[in-house]
Amino acid sequence: MKKFLLLLVMMIPGLLQMPGARAQSKSLELYYIAHDHYETAITGILDQVRRNTRYSPERTVIFYLANGNLPVRVRISPDDELEYEAFRETLNSQTSHNVYPEVDRYMLMDMLSEGKFIPTKGFDDYDKVVFNFYITPGFVAMDFCDALIGRLFWDLELAKLPRNKLEINIFHSPHEKIDEDRLFGRKNLIGNFPVLVDSF
Repeated sequence: MKKFLLLLVMMIPGLLQMPGARAQSKSLELYYIAHDHYETAITGILDQVRRNTRYSPERTVIFYLANGNLPVRVRISPDDELEYEAFRETLNSQTSHNVYPEVDRYMLMDMLSEGKFIPTKGFDDYDKVVFNFYITPGFVAMDFCDALIGRLFWDLELAKLPRNKLEINIFHSPHEKIDEDRLFGRKNLIGNFPVLVDSF
């Protein structure tokens, strides 16, 4: 028995270095909401995401609601109850909210690069960076994909991130059609980066 215990103690350092024993990967996940109806469906999605990530220290999750000059944001955490309820109430208080892409772009750049809203500056501390944009046909018609998503891609130098580190997803209501050919038009600052487009 003593020999077995001694052998087990000697094996522990090697076991800890095995791939399955490594620390869990860290992710940064942004959920940007351009709201025009379908607030019940979107709220349900956000509630589920919050339930799954609230107590996961390896996942940094941000909900962001475009709201004219006063966008609403919350970082999901075990202590987010009041902030999340205020976010949820704003989302559900009316059937749509104004989108000012320049306001949102500056706000998001500040949040993601200054180390104030999240504890890190930039993306070096994360193994995965995921941007989820919930948009509307009007968002596309007004060229906001270029003005916001494309500009963020350019300004935050996201092209420098490894392809397997960055993920950009665009979601729309299944009851509304999005012209995917018009997502990124004149400037197309996002280039050939593969963007997933799907319904929520």
